[in-house]
Amino acid sequence: MANKAEFKTSLLRMFRARIPFISVRSIERARVLETVQQLAEEINIPIYVHSLSQGTTDIKSKKMVNDDRSVAGGLDYAVQNISQRQNLTFVFTEVSDIEDDNLVSRHLYDGVVQAIERGGSICLITTKSIWPQLQRLGMTVALDAPNEEEMLEVVKECVTPYKGSMPLEWEEADYKMAAAILANMTKIEAENVLATQMAKGSLTKDDIKELSNAKDKLFSDISGLEKVKIDPSALSVAGLRGLQHWLDNQKQLLTADLKARKLRPPRGVLLVGVPG
Repeated sequence: MANKAEFKTSLLRMFRARIPFISVRSIERARVLETVQQLAEEINIPIYVHSLSQGTTDIKSKKMVNDDRSVAGGLDYAVQNISQRQNLTFVFTEVSDIEDDNLVSRHLYDGVVQAIERGGSICLITTKSIWPQLQRLGMTVALDAPNEEEMLEVVKECVTPYKGSMPLEWEEADYKMAAAILANMTKIEAENVLATQMAKGSLTKDDIKELSNAKDKLFSDISGLEKVKIDPSALSVAGLRGLQHWLDNQKQLLTADLKARKLRPPRGVLLVGVPG
C-alpha cells in the first residue's frame, strides 16, 4: 500500500533517474496529476500531460501545446519532441488497449525506445495490465486511496473554509473520527460525501454516523457489497464463548488509539465458520 508521500518519493526518484517508461497504478487521476505538478515545480523539469478532453498541455503553465486529442496524435507529438529535446516527460492519462501486442502498445513501445535514447520519459496512468514487453522497459508505482492521516487533511480542507458561514459542531476528535470512517475512499468520493452533509447548512456531531451510512451505501453501489446487521443471538452459538471472552479481554488493545506511540492497532478480518 503506497500513500501519497511514499508515492511522491518513488515517482521523484524515477523522474530523476529518467526511467523511460513509468506505469502509475491508480484510479485517482487527479491525485496523481496533483503530485506530478508538484514535482514538476520542485525539480523544475518540463512535463506535459495528454488527455482525451484537452490534448497535450504543459502541466505547470496549463497551456495547450498540441490540440490533437487522440492517443495516437499525442504519442506522435511526444515522440517528435523527445527526439528533438532531451529530458522531456510526457504523461498519458487515458490509454486503452495496452494489455497485449497491438497497434497502441506497439506505438507506445516505439515511443519508449526513443525516450531511452534521448533521456526522456513516458508515464502512463492506468488500472489496466500492460503488455509485458512494454512493461519490461520501465517501472511501476502505485498510489492507493487516502489513509487516515491523508483523509484528515482532506476532511479539514473541505470543512474549515465554512467556519463562520455555517454552524460547525465538530472538534478535533470529530475530524479524526470522520477521517477514520472515510479512509480508503477516493478523495473525490470523500469530498462528495462531506459536501452532501454540509449542503443542509450545518455540520453536527450526529453527522458522523451519517458519514458511515453514506460510505456503506457507496461501497454497496460500487462493489456489490452490503453491510448487514448481525442478530446478537447469532453470537451465542456454542463454541464462541471462549472467543468472545478473549475479544472482551483484548478490547482495549484492539480499539486503542496508539498513534501517539507510533503504533497501529491490529487490523484484519475475523472469519468464523463450521470446522472443516
